[in-house]
Amino acid sequence: MKYNTTIFIPINGRPNYTIRVLEYLRLLNCKFNIFIADGCKKKYFSRNFLSKNFPNLKIDYQKFSYDKHFYNFVSKVKKSIELTTCNYIFILPNDDFVNLKFLKDGETFLSKNKSYSCVGGDVKSFSVKNYFFYEDNSAGTLKIHGSYYKDKNKSIENTDLNGRIYSYLNLIPWELLHKKKILLEAFSIAKKIKTKNFHELAWILNTLPLFYGKKKKFTQSNLYRQLNTTNSAGRDMTYCNVDYAKIKKYLEKNVRKFSKQKNKNKKIIIFFNNELNKQKKRFTQIEKKNLLNKIYKFIKMFLIFRPKIKQKLYDILKTANSARLLLR
Repeated sequence: MKYNTTIFIPINGRPNYTIRVLEYLRLLNCKFNIFIADGCKKKYFSRNFLSKNFPNLKIDYQKFSYDKHFYNFVSKVKKSIELTTCNYIFILPNDDFVNLKFLKDGETFLSKNKSYSCVGGDVKSFSVKNYFFYEDNSAGTLKIHGSYYKDKNKSIENTDLNGRIYSYLNLIPWELLHKKKILLEAFSIAKKIKTKNFHELAWILNTLPLFYGKKKKFTQSNLYRQLNTTNSAGRDMTYCNVDYAKIKKYLEKNVRKFSKQKNKNKKIIIFFNNELNKQKKRFTQIEKKNLLNKIYKFIKMFLIFRPKIKQKLYDILKTANSARLLLR
């Protein structure tokens, strides 16, 4: 069967995790297209390496300039989406595992239900236990935890735009199967307005799919998310220098574009302004109470300069096989 979904894996470092997730997909004999967008400073992979080691996977590997700044990341994702040939896209971080049955069911659902813009499932979490002095947590003993988002992750099925928008926090956009055209527009907007961190981007991803349609949440698991990765590119780019005026302008423009009920538009804009103010206040408090951030930076420096034992390829592949067996 030919599928119309692309598993999109953007990478910046962490080659062990990329090998692990590809081995997991290889063991499952994945038939979905896989697009790898390499924004690493040092390129660990090549098309020849990937075709030799994962011959049964349909991998389109593309090199991009180094993700030095957030703009580079956004540009990379936008160009990658343009290059994909499928109608649906699932963004898969290289340290997580996707449920392929969910992708099959999700594609079928979206193709038959045009009023829906995206579909998700229950996001489960897991951790990998190994010895402290290994270079990362890509290999070791898997421990499965419970639902990551719990009650926050819900279907949003209001036929009325206004009803959907008020539930934007229940969207969980990074763990969804998206329609390509909507995801492309989201990153096109992000590039145009020059979003400079994940929080600004989140406002676009949390709202644009709801301007276009509904979200369906399946009861089945769609993703297993690793809790204890040793490094994350997004962690340092969340709260810094959020431009609320830029986000406010984007929201007001799209409310007027998609909603023809002028009497309700004002209420939606007021709602978003209140949400922006609440988050701005919360982030200010986080910056003021930055003890945890200082501790995190200290730990990060310690992890960078600590003696590191390289993971063995055998152990990484063994962990991928454990994931295949456990995450059924």
